[in-house]
Amino acid sequence: MNTTIAACSTAPGAGAIGIVRMSGPEAIFAADFFFHPKGSARFADLKPRTVYYGEFTDKNGQILDLCTAVFFKAPNSYTGEDIVEIDCHGSQALIAEILTCLFEYGVKPALPGEFTKRAFLNGKIDLASAEAVIDLITAQNAAAVKNAASQLKGSLGDKLKRVRQELLNLVSHFYAVVDFPDEGVDPFLISEATKTLISSTKQIEQLLRTYNRGRFLKEGIPVVILGKPNVGKSSLLNALCGEDKAIVTPYAGTTRDIVEAKLRTTGSLLSLMDTAGIRESGEEIEKIGITRSKQAVEKAQFAIAVFDGSRPLDENDREVIDLCRQISSIAVVNKSDLIKKLDLSQLEKTFEKIVEVSAKTGDGLSLLEEALSEKTGLNQDFSDSLITNIRQAEALRGALDRLTEASNSIETGITPDAVVMDIEGALFHLGEITGETVKEEIISNIFSRFCVGK
Repeated sequence: MNTTIAACSTAPGAGAIGIVRMSGPEAIFAADFFFHPKGSARFADLKPRTVYYGEFTDKNGQILDLCTAVFFKAPNSYTGEDIVEIDCHGSQALIAEILTCLFEYGVKPALPGEFTKRAFLNGKIDLASAEAVIDLITAQNAAAVKNAASQLKGSLGDKLKRVRQELLNLVSHFYAVVDFPDEGVDPFLISEATKTLISSTKQIEQLLRTYNRGRFLKEGIPVVILGKPNVGKSSLLNALCGEDKAIVTPYAGTTRDIVEAKLRTTGSLLSLMDTAGIRESGEEIEKIGITRSKQAVEKAQFAIAVFDGSRPLDENDREVIDLCRQISSIAVVNKSDLIKKLDLSQLEKTFEKIVEVSAKTGDGLSLLEEALSEKTGLNQDFSDSLITNIRQAEALRGALDRLTEASNSIETGITPDAVVMDIEGALFHLGEITGETVKEEIISNIFSRFCVGK
C-alpha cells in the first residue's frame, strides 16, 4: 500500500458538491501541488482536520475551481494513511478534470472499496465492520441503517472477539501445559474447558438465531398478497407502491405469475408478492399461476388476504382464508367506495386485524400501512447486531459445528489434544468473520461489491 489512490466519493450526476478523496503517502503533496489556500501558506504546512478555502488549478496554473480542502494525517484517518478530501462544485466534468490532474501527478485510480479495504488492512476496522459499510450504503430503511451503524461501530466484532478470546485462552492453556510441564502451570481441566465450550456455544447460537431477522431487514420481509380474482390485489400493490407495478384489467385471471415490489414501512422493508387469483380453473396457464400462489405462502413470512367488500364471501374466499391459517396475516377488505355486502364477522374468526380500504380512491391505505408496520416491524435493540449476510452465517455455523464436536469428544472421553483441534477449527471460522483468518480471495470479493470512492 505504498501507492496513493484517488476517486470521486460522491454519487454520479450533477450536484451541489463533489468530493474527491485521496489516500496514501503522496496525498498531501499531490494536493499541495494543485490546491492553493487563500493567503500565502502552503497547504502541506497547514493544520490537519481544518477546512481551507482556496483555488484548485491545473499544472499550468489555470484555475479549475474555487473550493475547499481538508487533510487528515496518518494514522488518525479513515484508512490509517494520509487522506485529503477536496470539496468542489458537483460538475462531473470538473471532477474528471481534478482527477486527471491527480493522475498525471502519479496518483493511481482507486479500485472499488479500496479506501475501506485499506482501513481494514491497516487495522482501523475489522472485516465485520467493513461489511457493515456496504450495508449502510445500500440500506433501504431506517432499521437497516441502525443495524449497519451498530455493526460499523463494532458491536458484532466486539462480541465475536470476546468469544474468540475465551477460546484462545483455553487453547493457550493447553499448549502451556504440554510444552512446559515443569513450569508449574495449572493443569488443563476438562471441567473448565466444558464451561467455556458451553458459554461460547450459547453465544454463537444466539447470534445465528438473528440471521433470518437480519436477512429480512436487509432484503425485505416476504409478504404474499392473496385473494380470489378481481378483488383488487394488483390495484392494492400499485396503490401501496405508488406506481404501476402490476397490470390491472377488469378481466379475472389477469395476473398469472408472481409480481414483486418493495414497500418501506416505518418498521421494516417489505418484499410484496402479488399473486394469481385463487379459484378453480381449467385453463392450464392460470392453474400454474394458482399453484405458484400457494407455493408463495410457504415462502412468505406474512400474508395480506384481500377480499371484495362489495360481494359476500364465496368458496374461493374461504380457500384464501384456509391458506392464511398457516401464516401470520391481515385481512384487507377492498372496494370500500362501493356498497358493502361482505359480513366482516366472517373474517373476524380468522384475522385479528381487518382493514377496509379502497385501492381505487386511496381511502384506508394509510391505516393499512400502519397495520403492516405494526405487524411486521422488526423491533430490535441495535446495540446487539443482527447477522445480515450468508457469509457470516455460514462461518458461525462452521464454528458451532466444531464446538459441538469438541463437546462430544469430551463426553466420549477422547484425549484433550483432539478437543483442542476442534476448538482451533472454531477459532478459524470466527476469524473468517472478523478478518483474522479470512482468505485473500474472500477479502477481494467482499470489497469488489463496494462503489469506487468508498
